[in-house]
Amino acid sequence: RERARAAFQRAVQIAPGQAAPLLHLALFLEDEADSAGAAALLARARALQPEDAGLARTHGEVLLRAGRREEARAALEAALRLDPHDAESRRLLDGLGPR
Repeated sequence: RERARAAFQRAVQIAPGQAAPLLHLALFLEDEADSAGAAALLARARALQPEDAGLARTHGEVLLRAGRREEARAALEAALRLDPHDAESRRLLDGLGPR
């Protein structure tokens, strides 16, 4: 697992202006139960690709698992603005209930 972590970190270093390596490292960290680290990386990825509904939804999912409900709500709302037909973002957002 440490070699995988190092490879993902190296990919981020090699391509700092690309969202994909950040996403892959974030998913690895999430798998390692580091939701805070994953959320931070996903925020960086979203800054690089603000029109990517999938990144916004993934960010929202990670924020939900981290217990950061209002931040998750904002990310999921962004995902739905970008892709109004995203059923998973709608389901997750509905699960949060009203503000």
